Amino acid sequence: MRLIHFRNITEEQYNEYIDEWEKAKETIVPQVSGRRGLTYSQLQNQWSMQEISPVLPQKHVRATLFFLINESNQILGSIHLRYRLTDVQINAGLSHVGAGIKPSERNKGYGTLMLRLLLDSLNKDEVDSKIIVTVRESNVFSIKTIEKNGGIMEGTFVEDGYKSRRYSVAI
Repeated sequence: MRLIHFRNITEEQYNEYIDEWEKAKETIVPQVSGRRGLTYSQLQNQWSMQEISPVLPQKHVRATLFFLINESNQILGSIHLRYRLTDVQINAGLSHVGAGIKPSERNKGYGTLMLRLLLDSLNKDEVDSKIIVTVRESNVFSIKTIEKNGGIMEGTFVEDGYKSRRYSVAI
């Protein structure tokens, strides 16, 4: 298993991955990994632009999308990293990391592995000193994933009518 940068996946890999999400009629997580009416080329361009901080609108921060692939080069999940958050984003309940595993591969430990691989790869000079991860309180599997990776609960908040938890993970 390994994390790869979005530029290193093929359109065929991506389509196979995202087709499963769409057939399951689930909200794709992280949202940025979904098609949202864009072609693969447009998605690649959008993901590339997110990595270039100076050209981003003020409400956005530099971010990168990675994919977890297995030995057969199948995408199992994706994880989106925001390198630094503004105070406004933190207060709005945003987190540094958004992640999701495709439906057929859940409950196999891949979410925990994917987050660990991301955390281990971070350059401390490029990211905030701690990574904030938020999760709905009803999402027991994601809570376990965060806690297994050293997440310390900092508090709770309500967003869109759902109670959520805010965790921090030291880098």
